[in-house]
Amino acid sequence: MSTNLPSEPSQGDRTNPEGPIAADDLLPPVEPPNAKFIIQLFVTPMVIVASVVGIWLLLQWLANSGDTDPDKIVAALRSSNQARFQQAAELSHMLQAEGRYPELKTNRELVKKLAELLLQQVDEKREGEGDVTMRTFLTRSLGEFHVDDGLPALIATAERDQQRGVRRDAINAIAVLATNVPDLDRPELVELMRDLADSDDELFRSEAAFALGVLAESPSASTDYRDLLALLAEDFYPDARYNAGVGLARCGDLRAVPVLQEMLDLNALVASVDSEKGVGDPNSSNYEQLLARLKTQKRNVLIKNGLRGVELLLEKQEPKDLQELEVAIEKLLNEAAKLEEAEQVPESLIKRAKKLRTKLAG
Repeated sequence: MSTNLPSEPSQGDRTNPEGPIAADDLLPPVEPPNAKFIIQLFVTPMVIVASVVGIWLLLQWLANSGDTDPDKIVAALRSSNQARFQQAAELSHMLQAEGRYPELKTNRELVKKLAELLLQQVDEKREGEGDVTMRTFLTRSLGEFHVDDGLPALIATAERDQQRGVRRDAINAIAVLATNVPDLDRPELVELMRDLADSDDELFRSEAAFALGVLAESPSASTDYRDLLALLAEDFYPDARYNAGVGLARCGDLRAVPVLQEMLDLNALVASVDSEKGVGDPNSSNYEQLLARLKTQKRNVLIKNGLRGVELLLEKQEPKDLQELEVAIEKLLNEAAKLEEAEQVPESLIKRAKKLRTKLAG
């Protein structure tokens, strides 16, 4: 007796009594795209892109045709919202633009108002992050102008700001201002430089040495500047000594020679380079490797500055008076050739040294 049972209907039988459905029949029907679909696919992305480009063009226009009204600029900087930093960035961009905005860079009214704002903030001694950032911006900006009306404010900031970093920026701003304004010389500036050269803070002595090198280069500059450079050229802090040496070289002063010799001596540079501290976690596996790289980079910067000092001296001195430097460069080239690959002096500096050796020999 047969025991066959009815079989289970197939999947096709459940959905279609007429039989299985083909794979193509499972796809949605193809229909012409409607207007909504076209807008979503093409128009909306185009609007987004156009908006982004429009915003970018607007920002470019604002940066290129920024409002230079002193009252509006200072009012924006005085505000307590984040927009003041946008105004600060825009003004900084305009001041640093080479060959542009000449009227802005000689706007004495704007300089006066910025200087007043800086002095007010220095006297208020606010130490919030935003306040320190704004004072840093103001000091750097005052150095970018081509008039010296902001000099008293920079001197005051370098003397008495509560933040070491802001004081350093003020000293640097004075050096930048000295490159923009010929014969930048006032009794109070001489006094400031004298105090900085005698400071217990090695950072201030180093920054002062750099600024003095720029100030002393002017033919009508106070002779005190060069005397202070000569004093700092014997400073026990290497960076102050090296900045002073290059500063003396700017003036064509032969008292730069001993310092430049040191800057071209790989063995003598060890003490300065070894004082460099690493970044990151000292316990990390690659700390020593990063520190070694950092020291090599600093050594190369010092060599570069030393060679620059020799070039500056050659502009104002005869090669026959610089034979000690010829010997120093010859020694540098010989010692550099013995270094291992990881410590090698860059080829660009080697070529520069050889070129100078030829000039000095001639």
